Amino acid sequence: MTNITEPGRIPESRKQFHAPSALAIDIGGTKTAFAWVGADGGIIDSFRVPTPAPETARDEALQQLRGHVRRVRGWHTRFGACIVVRPGLMSYDVVELSPNTPAWEDAALAQLVRDELGEVHIRFENDVRAATYGEMVAGRLRDVDPGLYVNLGTGVAAALVVNGRIVVGAHGAAGEIGYMKPSPVADAVRGDGVPPAPLEELLGGPALGRRASKMLGRAVSPRELFAARDPVSVAFVGETAALISTMLGNLCTLLDPQRIVFGGGLARSFDRWAPVVRSHMAASFPYIPELVVSQHVADGSLFGAAMLCSADLPQR
Repeated sequence: MTNITEPGRIPESRKQFHAPSALAIDIGGTKTAFAWVGADGGIIDSFRVPTPAPETARDEALQQLRGHVRRVRGWHTRFGACIVVRPGLMSYDVVELSPNTPAWEDAALAQLVRDELGEVHIRFENDVRAATYGEMVAGRLRDVDPGLYVNLGTGVAAALVVNGRIVVGAHGAAGEIGYMKPSPVADAVRGDGVPPAPLEELLGGPALGRRASKMLGRAVSPRELFAARDPVSVAFVGETAALISTMLGNLCTLLDPQRIVFGGGLARSFDRWAPVVRSHMAASFPYIPELVVSQHVADGSLFGAAMLCSADLPQR
C-alpha cells in the first residue's frame, strides 16, 4: 500500500496508466480517503481529506465531496469501477442510517460520482465489512473460522466471518454492536430522533474524548491518555478495558471466535489496553480467543475497499 500523497505529485510514468483501474472512496468519521486502485487491488496513489463535521448541512457536505471527486481527474485515468465504503447502513445508492455522519443520510452518492466521472460501475459497502474483507484476503483473518473483526474508532462495529463469508444479517445490520446495551438502563437520549447507540456512546472515539477530558479537566485525546502512565490515565485505561472486555465476552459467548482482529483508532493503543482486557476475560469466560491488532490498522477500510475493487473491474 502506498503512502497517502497529493494527486499532483503523481510521477509522469503513471499518468498514462491504461490497465483497468478503479476508484475507492472511504468515508470515515473523521477523514475521507480516495485511492486509485490497480487491477490487482494494489493502491497506485491516494489522498485523504477531513470528513465534514457532523453538524455540516447535507448540501455543503455533498459539495465538498463533489470537489474531491473532481480532483481525481488529475490522475489521468479512466476508472472501470468505483467502490464507496462508509459507516452505517446503505441501499444501492442511498445512505439509510449514519448516526455519526448524519449529513450523508438519504444522500444519492452514486449519481454524484457519475456526474463527475461518467458512467462507471459503482458499489457500496459498509466500511467495517470492507476492512474485514481485507483481513480475510491478505491479513489476520485469513483461514480463520470463525473470525471476528472489531472496529473501535469514531463508531463501534464488528463483522463476523463464518466459512469464509462475512455474515450480513437479515436486515444488513449484523455487527452493529454499537447498539448493544452495556446495562439495562443504558438508553441514552439523543434528542434528535436517532435510535440511541449505548455502547458506542461509551466506547466511540468522541465519547472517549469527552470522558478523558472530563477526567483531566482539560481537552485531551484518548490516544494521549492511553500513552500516559499517571494514575488518572491508568484508571481511564482500566475503565475502558472493562467495557471492551464485557462487550467481547458477550460476543464470544455467542460466537466462540477463533481470533478477534481489532481496527480503528483505539487499536493503535492495542498494547496498552489488550493485556487488561485479556485478564478481565480470563477471569470471567472459559474460552478466550486470540486477540490481535489489524495488519492494516492505519487504513483497514481503504485497503479492503481496494481488494473489493479488483473483483469488480472488467477483465481485459
